[in-house]
Amino acid sequence: MIKIKKGYKLCAVGADHVVIAPSHEYVNLARVVTLNESAAALWHAVEGEAFDVDRLTELLTATYNVGIEQARADAKAFISTLLDEHIAETTFA
Repeated sequence: MIKIKKGYKLCAVGADHVVIAPSHEYVNLARVVTLNESAAALWHAVEGEAFDVDRLTELLTATYNVGIEQARADAKAFISTLLDEHIAETTFA
């Protein structure tokens, strides 16, 4: 299971969705993480709870006109981005 780390927020900046770090010690201004509309929707749907690829796949197929294979690939990409950017962590919830 994966969970977004405490303190991280998603803010709308114009048409973009920008991940905001909880304090200045985490900020790397050379690297700003932005999410597209569907990734932002996933963020809001799972914020504060543990999730996995299956949960995200269900959310994507229920919300968008997308097949399971594409939804699963998008869910994996979303999780990879969160983990690679140290925005989320694995949990045993």
